[in-house]
Amino acid sequence: MTNTLKNEKGVTIVELLITISVGSIVIAMLMSILSSTMLTKNIADHENRLLDESYYISEYIQNRVFELGVRSIEDLSPAGEDHQIIRMNHEYDIIKSASTGVIYRDYSDSNSFILHYNSDTATLHYGPSDEFDMFNRTFINPSETQINSDNITVDNVTTLSVDCIEDAPFQNEEMKCASAIIQVNVTLNFRINDEPLFKPKRFESTIVF
Repeated sequence: MTNTLKNEKGVTIVELLITISVGSIVIAMLMSILSSTMLTKNIADHENRLLDESYYISEYIQNRVFELGVRSIEDLSPAGEDHQIIRMNHEYDIIKSASTGVIYRDYSDSNSFILHYNSDTATLHYGPSDEFDMFNRTFINPSETQINSDNITVDNVTTLSVDCIEDAPFQNEEMKCASAIIQVNVTLNFRINDEPLFKPKRFESTIVF
């Protein structure tokens, strides 16, 4: 009868502990790399989202200016307050008389809209001036006039400014700014439960009419 020798030597406790330790270090390194990669991706996504939001705000305001057919503009921002209020007026339409062929200004359909930065709620708004409460510095239905997305705030270093190029007389010979450069400088940020998620980003745009 032949006896077969068997190697019954197993893994020692020391070897097992070393293996577990090395494996834990490798996993910790991989998790750190994964976490760093995800953070970098989140920051990139956040910056792209803010960039898209800035484009939307700028294009929205610019389109509203030309859609309204702004003839005059007024800066109604209260002195000493962060609230910024710009009123855009469609003063008149250009009409040609069917009978005489004379071209004249028709003031019967004049209207105006308000562009408002509300520093209390960190939001931008645009809407009809007759729906804006000048005393309380807010629109009657602010949710219907808000421009920025709900989860993106407009921080208080935002500025809406008007540099008048030329004044002109309108109805009753009232002088108003008839040509201007509108500077829209917004600082956007993500917020969760009113806390900033990332560092804010500042965007600038210029609108000329």
